[in-house]
Amino acid sequence: GDHGGSAAPLAHVVSVQEKPVYRWPPHPLSTIEFAKKASSLLRIGSQEAMKIAEDLYQAGFISYPRTETDIFSPEFDLQAIVAEQTSHPAWGAYAQRLLDPSQGLWRSPPGGRNDDKAHP
Repeated sequence: GDHGGSAAPLAHVVSVQEKPVYRWPPHPLSTIEFAKKASSLLRIGSQEAMKIAEDLYQAGFISYPRTETDIFSPEFDLQAIVAEQTSHPAWGAYAQRLLDPSQGLWRSPPGGRNDDKAHP
């Protein structure tokens, strides 16, 4: 048949429903888990992955990458860190919504079981 500019409709959209989906934040990754995921999901070798993680750490984007800690200490004020992001042009509005109790979006990250007391 004609696959060119045929104007015959194939489907008719009757209605669209949208609903938010909420997920709990993932556990922080230990160094070993990070290297495994970099390899399996991104096909990056562990040495290259650690170099990238080190660069991200030096640039201030992530916490110290060489740790087996996968839990935040009780003294770690994650909301204060998010509050520092509220004026960012790209994600500031999202940070504000996260911190607004009426939105009900804040979820403290679930902790793992390991804390080597290195860097958070």
